[in-house]
Amino acid sequence: MSRPRLKPETVHLQNTIILHPDFEVAMDALRMCHKTSGYDARGTVIYGDPGVGKSTLLKAYKKQFPDEELPDRTTKPIVYFKGRFGRAPTTKMVQQRVLSTMGIPYKGRDTEADLTDSLAQNFKDLDVQMVLLDEFQDILKRSRDSEDIIHFIKQMMDDTNVPWVLAGIEEVCDFMDRSDDQIQRRWHGAYSLDAFSITTDDEMEDFACYMELIEENLPFRCPSLLEKNMLLRIYLATKGVPGLISDLMTMLVEFHDGKSAVTLKDFTRAHRLARQGSRRMRGSAPFARDPFD
Repeated sequence: MSRPRLKPETVHLQNTIILHPDFEVAMDALRMCHKTSGYDARGTVIYGDPGVGKSTLLKAYKKQFPDEELPDRTTKPIVYFKGRFGRAPTTKMVQQRVLSTMGIPYKGRDTEADLTDSLAQNFKDLDVQMVLLDEFQDILKRSRDSEDIIHFIKQMMDDTNVPWVLAGIEEVCDFMDRSDDQIQRRWHGAYSLDAFSITTDDEMEDFACYMELIEENLPFRCPSLLEKNMLLRIYLATKGVPGLISDLMTMLVEFHDGKSAVTLKDFTRAHRLARQGSRRMRGSAPFARDPFD
């Protein structure tokens, strides 16, 4: 028996980047950082709760500047990696991760100084213009060397004029606020991505525009998606968190036949598959009661 696979329509929706209003401001911040590459490099911080789209934002920016195979060399304008390690990370482990992300070999016996030299040379050879370090809070939580790591990053920015962007939950922003003046001068501000709110008419309009973009990318028409009552139900099911909205819509596409009209029963099934399950688990859904029931 062949393994089960997602429908192509589901994969398409998962791979579609839907930008919500905060993205443009954060994108501008990334562009500003990028412009400082090669001069007096300045980084920035992107922060927000899980699921609001930080990783999506960084990946969307990287996609605009893909690796390029030239006749004489390869260029890697944007280096993206996550700060997740199997054990408490050290500066050396971060250096090794960046090199491996770029496809550069290193020796286990290489010192921090050796790895720093290798990074600087390969940044130049590969025309690296910016580094995006996602989930930086994992480094802060697990490492006793977080101060050493941030000073290494600052030193790399000084030596190579390649800006670094740090992304994660609000703890990253708090850490940078506590850092010394030298560190703070190397990073231009902090930009938050937030879940949607529907408290005001303008906020509801933003949420409706976001859902309209999602509806345009569904493999079937679902005009009821934009009705105010349905928008409220979706908001209650997801708390307006883009990641949870994506989970809900992914399940809807995967298990709907694509032919019949979409009903509240279909949303109930998608909601249970995405968040609730057949019985309540702690933290498994924003609300215990199904808002589509």
